[in-house]
Amino acid sequence: MSSPEFKVTEIFYSIQGEGYFTGKPAIFIRFTGCNLNCDFCDEPEHKFPGKIYTEHQILEEIKQYDPCQFVILTGGEPTIQTNFDLLVESLRSLGYFVAVETNGTTKIKCHPDWITVSPKTDSFIYGDELKIVYQNQNLKDFEKLPFKYFYIQPLNFQNEINYNSMEKCIKIIEQNPKWRLSMQIHKVMKIR
Repeated sequence: MSSPEFKVTEIFYSIQGEGYFTGKPAIFIRFTGCNLNCDFCDEPEHKFPGKIYTEHQILEEIKQYDPCQFVILTGGEPTIQTNFDLLVESLRSLGYFVAVETNGTTKIKCHPDWITVSPKTDSFIYGDELKIVYQNQNLKDFEKLPFKYFYIQPLNFQNEINYNSMEKCIKIIEQNPKWRLSMQIHKVMKIR
């Protein structure tokens, strides 16, 4: 039986720069492709074809980052990969903690350890963490949703922080402590 295949932009080891796990070392598997076309996307690489990896190749490649057991599946949109559910379950069976960063438009049929939803449409799935890229949205409706953690993130530029947007986010958080700031510290640190 052949190993399932995936379209991958890159696999790398770095520090999670945003959301609940900010500052935690992680293995990132960035997939190619997205079912949306957001003009503010900070990962334009997902539009390129990427490279075909088998599940076996992915599992072999991430071994070089032992002892790290924290894997983030991101993109583009990782959940549109044909064999996404199989990869999540394989990683978990090997003892990895699997976090998924998604736009929330695709139902997830497997059981990752953590789901971060950064919605770009009105209809989306729920997860552990809601991350809103702030563009003057009304946040009240989001606050009623069944997430554990609520993050607001400045609408940053490709490789730098948008301090004007950050100031707006800070004012919102000061007025409503349910929200936390997701700052994309990897851009400040100039790492991936």
